[in-house]
Order: sequence, then C-alpha cells, then structure tokens
Amino acid sequence: MYFKLKQEEVKLEQVQVPGSRDAFIQWLATRERGSTRYAVRKFTVKPDGIIAMHKHPYEEAVYVINGEAKVCVGERKEDIRQGELIYISGGEPHSFFNHSKNELEFICIIPYIEDMTITPVSGDCV
Repeated sequence: MYFKLKQEEVKLEQVQVPGSRDAFIQWLATRERGSTRYAVRKFTVKPDGIIAMHKHPYEEAVYVINGEAKVCVGERKEDIRQGELIYISGGEPHSFFNHSKNELEFICIIPYIEDMTITPVSGDCV
C-alpha cells in the first residue's frame, strides 16, 4: 500500500468536541486511505480558539508545527510551542487553548483501537 496526498486537498472539518471553538481538523492518514494501525491528523486552532476538555481511551502524540498554546492534561497546565512534542496517555482529560495572536498548528498521531469514543469532560484550560 502506498498513497500520497497534499494537505490542502484534505477536507477541513470543525472539531466536534462540545465547547470547542475556532478549532479544525484534517484527517491525513486514515483507515480509508489504507493506514490500518494509526491515524495522522493535523489540527489548526485560531487565536483564542479552544479544543475543549475531553478524554478518550487511546493515547496520542502531539507535535507543534506552528504557534503556541496552553495545554491542560489532568491537573497540569503548561505552554507548548513550535518544535515541541507532548504525549498524552489514554483516558487522560486534556484541552488546548490558543492564547496567542497566531494560528496554532499541530500534528496528532493516534492508534486505531477498538474503542475510539471521545467523551467531553468538565473543566477549562484558559
């Protein structure tokens, strides 16, 4: 299996976690394209945008390609910036808030597991 695509050809969708705003996702490597073990997604969060607090049973690796934001994971709150990678365990509540004047862009890699449920969690990351 082999495929090649251009990011600009991939549909830009709003993040569907309730409470999120000005946050968008593009599914780059997916099952539909032949990637059976993991997905690669690109997120874009506008200034003052947020991906609201949520959790899911799968782990994720997040690599910031542009901008900076506050990330909240469990009780921890810290800034992440371009060139940094964070790892979030499955089941860990987390959120991203773009407090800067520039767009935040990050790549997020997740494994495909049996339960891909996303659950909103109360709390904020501002």
